[in-house]
Amino acid sequence: MGINQTLTYVSSCISISRAILNPTIRKRAAPGATDCLRKPCYFTIRLIWPGYVVVWKRNPAGQLQDIERHKLNAMGAFAEAQTCRRLVLLNYFGEGRQEPCGNCDICLDPPKQYDGLNDAQIALSTIGRVNQRFGMGYVVEVIRGANNQRIRDFGHDKLKVYGMGREKKP
Repeated sequence: MGINQTLTYVSSCISISRAILNPTIRKRAAPGATDCLRKPCYFTIRLIWPGYVVVWKRNPAGQLQDIERHKLNAMGAFAEAQTCRRLVLLNYFGEGRQEPCGNCDICLDPPKQYDGLNDAQIALSTIGRVNQRFGMGYVVEVIRGANNQRIRDFGHDKLKVYGMGREKKP
């Protein structure tokens, strides 16, 4: 199931009244998916404006805003799920199942996991060794072992971390 089918399924399951949602975070979802419901269907999108969420947290407007924040977080969790999407939906609606569906995009093509601990250590070590005086692009050049005049002028071609990321793809 691709993202279009997933959004159609979600929009069919989650029907939220137009009056409840703030118009700045409302989005019309899959008009064809609402044929069986005979009413508009909306869903919220996570963190459209991070400043808006910060204001939301500073100025709580009561129970209604708590409900909407919960809905927003639930939709974000669905979008970022690393497990079967059907299980996420069923758990949201209180139906606890344990076996994956085998039909959603996560089940058909599981996300690939990557352990970035070593790369993060190299990056942090490089930042420390250049005394935190250079930007990200320069640090990447040092890690990848770029042979340019600026790196030679500062003597960073002699660092232990110089060229440790040559084998990494961009």
